[in-house]
Amino acid sequence: MYKDAGDSGELDLSGIDDGEIERYLLDDNEIKIKTAVWMAENSDYLKEQKEKEAKIALEKELGIYKEKKTRASGKKRGPIRARTADEAIEKMLERKKISSKINYDVLKDLNVRPPASPAHSATPPRSATPTRGFAGRNAVRSHAPAPLSLGTPLSSLGKR
Repeated sequence: MYKDAGDSGELDLSGIDDGEIERYLLDDNEIKIKTAVWMAENSDYLKEQKEKEAKIALEKELGIYKEKKTRASGKKRGPIRARTADEAIEKMLERKKISSKINYDVLKDLNVRPPASPAHSATPPRSATPTRGFAGRNAVRSHAPAPLSLGTPLSSLGKR
């Protein structure tokens, strides 16, 4: 039927005769009918648009019309510069302010290790070597918890 003529963007319509093209085009009478049907179907919308335009024109005359602000401010922000992934995440959260329900101050303190409590420092740390001479099922294992931060992968936290 027809094919693209390559990168030129033109269509090769040599396989279509004039009669076939004429069937796709509307004549003046069909244009009037189709326009009348469209106007009838969309009359409510057209009426609302005219009312809005009239209201805006009146408000402009009275000097009380305010342009609606666009959602994007148009300001291009520079890239986030950070030394660590934690710092980059923290800065991104500060910049975006994703939710008003997030306590951003708490997020800043996530990667700060809590000071050792007196009760915690009084007990000597457990030995990593097993109590018996082999690392069997009953061996005592010492796993110091890694400091939690925003960059800590969830898979390292284990099951709860």
